[in-house]
Amino acid sequence: MIKFLVSIMVAFMLCLTNFGIINCQARQSGSYTDRATNTIYASVVHVSDGDTITVRTKYGEKIKVRLYAIDAPEKAQPYGPQATGILKRLVLNEFVTVEVVDTD
Repeated sequence: MIKFLVSIMVAFMLCLTNFGIINCQARQSGSYTDRATNTIYASVVHVSDGDTITVRTKYGEKIKVRLYAIDAPEKAQPYGPQATGILKRLVLNEFVTVEVVDTD
């Protein structure tokens, strides 16, 4: 169980600290994306669980973002609250650059 939690923390750190870029799947597409680079510039306003955040663009749009290639436990699952807490400490209220990998 400890190995599982450590692997989650390592995955978050690798994903989130890689040059300050979060690879993601955005739930919407619209004017907030820099079409040339397929990038969203925003601040993190909410962390839903260990692999889902909500960002707010400079235009005030809120976008739900799933972290790409990260599968964290849901809040109700074992270690879910810990995964959510770690992600909150890493990104909540921070400005991020989101590279859109896919849209849903």
